[in-house]
Amino acid sequence: MRIGIKSLGILTVAVLALLMSSCDDGGNGGADRSDINYTATANNNTSTTAINLTFASTVTGLTVGDVSVTNGTGTVTKGGLTGSGTSWAIGVTVTTAGNVTVSINKAGIENGNKTVAVAKLAPVAPSAPIGVTAEATFSSSITVKWSSILNVNNFKIYRSTSPSGTFSYLTETSSTQYIDTKVSSNTTYYYKIIAVNNGLESKESVTASATTSPNTPTGVTATATTTTITVKWDTVPGASMYIVYAWAAGTFYVNTNQFTRNYEGVIVGDYFTVSACNINTGLESARSIQVFARLIGK
Repeated sequence: MRIGIKSLGILTVAVLALLMSSCDDGGNGGADRSDINYTATANNNTSTTAINLTFASTVTGLTVGDVSVTNGTGTVTKGGLTGSGTSWAIGVTVTTAGNVTVSINKAGIENGNKTVAVAKLAPVAPSAPIGVTAEATFSSSITVKWSSILNVNNFKIYRSTSPSGTFSYLTETSSTQYIDTKVSSNTTYYYKIIAVNNGLESKESVTASATTSPNTPTGVTATATTTTITVKWDTVPGASMYIVYAWAAGTFYVNTNQFTRNYEGVIVGDYFTVSACNINTGLESARSIQVFARLIGK
């Protein structure tokens, strides 16, 4: 059977068209066979900080603007791009763990979405504060101190008047010390500190305590006769002894709120201050205001 020249020409054109179509799609549904394939994976499955981009062959001129990261069940903030050749990485800050989608819009690179699972470390409660100390400043205040803790934002201070009692919340501070001025004289206070970070609290610290002194004596007066000087002051609650500091004559200890000394032939006058003491705690108050008296006629 003979095939006509015209028929042969039609057949030839059809074959050529089929061959050209095959060359165009490379047998993969129309994608350019020159596109470079790549994979996208998280750099860490526990705490992701970047998405690694691994290409089948060398890539040049890739910019951060070419790479898109779209949030899905996971949420991230895209960072900078690093790398060269076949290994690149796009930085990410993970807000929520889950899946995100990566795509690259650059000629010559596979144009497809890649799903990547990103991870974020669950926040961990900080360790309990250590080095907790408490020191009273007479009857007016107590200073509580403790050691700093890396990456801890704040500390909560709790106080009680009994080591086994209920500790009440006082305040929260970013400092590593607290001055408690809401104290009473002659009282022991107990303190515990809790570290706070990202809304998580540590265990309680060990307890530190301090005892305030009696109040400073008030109403101090000094009166003189021709031979003696008498110093008096108001009784201080909780004081079991008083110390009288005489600038010229020395230091004297008395159990009442009065002190008298004979100055005849010794000195014509003197300056005095008085403090209150608690013998049980061994604590002394701040000294009173200074008073002066001079022997009459001297």
